Amino acid sequence: MEFITTSKFKKKIPRKGSGLYYDPLYGYIPLPNYVREMMDLEVFQRLRGIKQLSTVYLTFPGAVHTRFDHCVGTAHLSSIMFKKLQELVDPSDSNAPKFNKTLETCMLLSSLLHDVGHGPFGHIFEMFCKRKAEFSEWTHEKLGKKLITGKDGNNDIEKKEFKQIRELLKKIKNNLKEMESNPENLALLNPINIYNIAAGKEPDLREPKLNNKYYFLKNIIASSYGIDRLDYLKRDSYFSGVNTGNVDIGEIISSLMLFKYEGKYRLFLKPEAAPALESILQARNLVYRRLYHNSVHRSAQELIIRGLIELDMKPEELCLLTDNEILNLFSEKNYVLKDISERIKFRILYENLHICSHIDIKNFKSELNKYSKKEKEWIKLKRLEDSIANDAGMDKNKVFYDIEIIPAVVYKDFSEEVFYDTIEEKPKSLFDLANHLEMIYGQDKYTYEKKADYFNESVSDIIVCFPYDEIVHQLEEIKSKYKIDLTKGVEELYKQKLDPLIKGLFEKILKVLESDNKYFQKKENKEKFENIKKRCINYLLDLVELL
Repeated sequence: MEFITTSKFKKKIPRKGSGLYYDPLYGYIPLPNYVREMMDLEVFQRLRGIKQLSTVYLTFPGAVHTRFDHCVGTAHLSSIMFKKLQELVDPSDSNAPKFNKTLETCMLLSSLLHDVGHGPFGHIFEMFCKRKAEFSEWTHEKLGKKLITGKDGNNDIEKKEFKQIRELLKKIKNNLKEMESNPENLALLNPINIYNIAAGKEPDLREPKLNNKYYFLKNIIASSYGIDRLDYLKRDSYFSGVNTGNVDIGEIISSLMLFKYEGKYRLFLKPEAAPALESILQARNLVYRRLYHNSVHRSAQELIIRGLIELDMKPEELCLLTDNEILNLFSEKNYVLKDISERIKFRILYENLHICSHIDIKNFKSELNKYSKKEKEWIKLKRLEDSIANDAGMDKNKVFYDIEIIPAVVYKDFSEEVFYDTIEEKPKSLFDLANHLEMIYGQDKYTYEKKADYFNESVSDIIVCFPYDEIVHQLEEIKSKYKIDLTKGVEELYKQKLDPLIKGLFEKILKVLESDNKYFQKKENKEKFENIKKRCINYLLDLVELL
């Protein structure tokens, strides 16, 4: 398969001035001519076909916004940030960064293009790549680098999709060179610097003095308070309908500080903005647990990953396709892939059962780590899943476990020194300014364990997924045979179908044999398994009563 072809239609060049763009979050957004030209490139327009939250819309139907929407919103926030930072610098100071048209253009384009490398279904595509040994290092950042620079290493990529951004950046740079008489920071518009800033890296202007001047750009997009996070948290909450609290974009941007520290111009927040950053991190915590790792979404994403593996095509053949193009590819292939496509399209998803949290089985962390999402380990896990499916009388490929830990809280977000105390004249972290957070997410001074890791383990569920089709016939028999005592029939079904799935996790994946009295005979573990059984019985009773 070739990359998507360039359209035969010719687009007119956008008119001068600001074009009309209405955003649900920000209202009317004025877009400079060069931004609209970049948006009109086919390689960027494809982002309209990639949902920001991939399959989360299957549970939260409003969450159908796209990577395109998010990128334009992020570019808008960069224009607001530029104006704020411009106020902080004395234009007559020759040693300070130059807040000229070149810098503004750089900030807007880096923000606009920061997600241009996302493949179909966004992060799901990256998860698929990690399970293929030859593509395990594939990320949207690496594809973004190729699309923005038009290079693979030091070599130019001649495919037209990889030339579009590079050629337009050259045109924009030449225009600004004439307009501003070759400004000192013109190198910021080099494709590699647009990529570096988009990816949260410092730009390289080929001169140490200039590099130190514009070092702060590494934090404008990809940081704990960067505009990427500010936009997606607000946008994801808005479209999903999930209230995550107030993400105060205005307070964060108005609290920015820019000054020279240890020889480099750095971006800090005022200490009084600590509650605003804490609110952002709390919002991130909530959206991870309620949206990004919703159990229905997790089931759907696993189906798509397995479909991409079954498709047996290279990421280079898939990366520039859209969500619907992937589902259509599935539909055109074999029965297995067509089944996956229809399940996603018509929301006939796998059942997902909560077994336990990671904190419940913390003693088996090393065993679980053997089943990482790399190809060799994933194949090993899949073989065990097929064996467990056989024990439960289910078809091969019809049972899978989601055993990943949700990164709801990131220790670095709290420990990184992003604030600057002008009285004590030193940087500080959120831990320094909010002692209660140190108690919750900090580091235990006796064990040197990060409490953030414990938090992630405690909120991360291990779930098992299987199709409803595998139990529906037995449910119908129970409904007709056990009219008076449905519980008896459901308990038999549990023993036949669901108990093997529970035991399979512990006996085959965690390697805890039933004869291991040290584990199974402990009172707390007996209670745990009894509670798992009760949940499963209640789940089956609900299904029977719905028939």
